[in-house]
Amino acid sequence: DLQYQSFTWGGGGGTLDPGESGTLSLSLQNAGGAVATGVTATLVSHSPWVTVTDPVASFPDFLLGASGSNAGNPFAVSVAGNAFPGHLAGFSLLLSYNERAVEEVEFQLTVGTAALGSPTGPCAYGYYAFESSDTGHPQAPVYSWVELAPNYGGTGTSVGLSDFGSADDTNVLNLPFVFRYFGQDFDQISVCSNGWVAMGTTYLVAYRNYPIPCSGAPPYLIAPFWDNLYQSGQNLVYYQYDAAGHRFIVQWSRLLNDYNGTTENFELILLDPAHHQTVTGDGEIVFQYQLINNVDAENGYATVGIMNGDRTDGLLISYWNQHPASASNPAANRAIRFLPLSDALQVAASVAPTSMETVILQGTSLDRFLQVNNTGETGSVLYYALDVAALPAWLTAAGATGSAVAGRPEAITLHFDSAGLPLGSYETTLAINTSGGHLVVPVRLTVSDDATASEAAPAALTLGQNHPNPFNPSTQIDFGLPADAAVRLTVFDVNGRAVATLVDGALPAGWQRVTWDGRDAQGTPVAAGVYLYRLEVGAERIQRKML
Repeated sequence: DLQYQSFTWGGGGGTLDPGESGTLSLSLQNAGGAVATGVTATLVSHSPWVTVTDPVASFPDFLLGASGSNAGNPFAVSVAGNAFPGHLAGFSLLLSYNERAVEEVEFQLTVGTAALGSPTGPCAYGYYAFESSDTGHPQAPVYSWVELAPNYGGTGTSVGLSDFGSADDTNVLNLPFVFRYFGQDFDQISVCSNGWVAMGTTYLVAYRNYPIPCSGAPPYLIAPFWDNLYQSGQNLVYYQYDAAGHRFIVQWSRLLNDYNGTTENFELILLDPAHHQTVTGDGEIVFQYQLINNVDAENGYATVGIMNGDRTDGLLISYWNQHPASASNPAANRAIRFLPLSDALQVAASVAPTSMETVILQGTSLDRFLQVNNTGETGSVLYYALDVAALPAWLTAAGATGSAVAGRPEAITLHFDSAGLPLGSYETTLAINTSGGHLVVPVRLTVSDDATASEAAPAALTLGQNHPNPFNPSTQIDFGLPADAAVRLTVFDVNGRAVATLVDGALPAGWQRVTWDGRDAQGTPVAAGVYLYRLEVGAERIQRKML
């Protein structure tokens, strides 16, 4: 049982900071009941802003209770320049010792220092909160008030709540689109007069607010301004579907605070995930504040934040007029955007084919592809790393580390080179450490003077990891088509803007390779950072990131 103790960063300053590259040494302790020998490890990053450029390392043998590090054979890590200060980067250390794959050790490292102007989060699921004042980040929202109240020029519809001072009330509305929240899909929403909604159906009317997460609130809570509020006259809670903008809006229009009768005017915006896509498939959430008075000193002021279904995880922005260092209390003319950037669902790993036999003409080379499949929960992400250090000289790999969303196979490119090899058969074993278990693939290469084998089309649409990654200035992208199809391959920046279209047309079944020269559609070199590339074939979409 090897346990994580500490780390040593070989970059500047001793800690990981945005834009840095360096070596990473980990200190482990043997807390088990047996000596650990022949210890090797593969490091996998779960962060979209941290790339492990040298993922394989070896450790010294561990006697009982002993500690040791890979300082003599460190990992290499690169942090994107646009990584969020204070970001908690998750890692998995996939360990093998005593001649077998044994365990996975998880740990987190902080990138930079969180401060005002940086996003808040993530929660355990992966949501971040960006405020409109976080102007240094492209994910920061722009405050743009949408008025729904008819008595102020809006065209919204009353939710029909009966709370005019003492009868707290909640009504259930049908959503015009399916909204995914903390990995669950909803087509209804419960709206309460007290400044919150809950995804799905609830008739709770809680006015007493608590810090998030908490048991004193409905599951799947979304709280723009959870406090004891009430309607008056035509100052009601309204809703509206903005079909053109693909968003559902709820406004608490000029409600009164029960503490001293001051006015609160704020709104919630849910963006349709089918049109405003995210990495996880969960929907974006925006809070906007036109007029706000956080005054309830008797009962915790207001609670601002989001919470999951079993009430064990969430992201708290403000409670009792206090906030994290990276956040601020709600104020007029401000917006908050909740954006899911990762998830923590269960994964399961498999490969295809489970064994590989390749015939190659003497003195030539060819590529074959190994599909890595994630058969885990919908929306889950599997991280994997092929042990390239153990490969023989006649076999190299591209895309050896990467991630696979459930139901979307990824590809490792295996390059066989028979230069200098006599006729005959050669064998090796591919060892793939994943966050869903250890995989082994037997490989046999036959060097012949009559090679007839050919690479078959994949069974499913497949998008490989670009290589090299990180890249400068160009990179290659492999993808596989199970049948002839119209294909579109596009590069996006992290804010969802299209940068370059690499393929847009019909292609035959089989494996394809394209090169991106690192330029946008106008031929201008793009800035360094994280980019996404998306393969679209009919209704199917596969997306990966590159650095």
